[in-house]
Amino acid sequence: DDTVPLIRVTAIRSLARLGAVEAMDRILPHLNDPEVWVRIRTAEALGDLGSEKALPELIEQADDEDPQIRRAVVVAMMRIGSPAALETIRQATNDEDREVRVYAEKALKALRKP
Repeated sequence: DDTVPLIRVTAIRSLARLGAVEAMDRILPHLNDPEVWVRIRTAEALGDLGSEKALPELIEQADDEDPQIRRAVVVAMMRIGSPAALETIRQATNDEDREVRVYAEKALKALRKP
């Protein structure tokens, strides 16, 4: 819980690279970090881990006021690949931000593939 955002991001990425789902408990709280880019990197790390355990927290962030967060969340949910994320991703296809909509459409297509 360092006060320097770059150190937090480095720690998050390192934990995700280990691929240990056990690291998720250390990563998840950073979805609420005050720094937008830390939250983006956290969503990316959770997508890299690929565990459905992250979905409730990611779904909570799906309506964040910052479109960059919403995009990162949609991509993370797509990478996790769980049908449990489908409804949230469907809702994102109606997002006010064009890029969020585009990512959501791509995510839906990816999740529909057998």
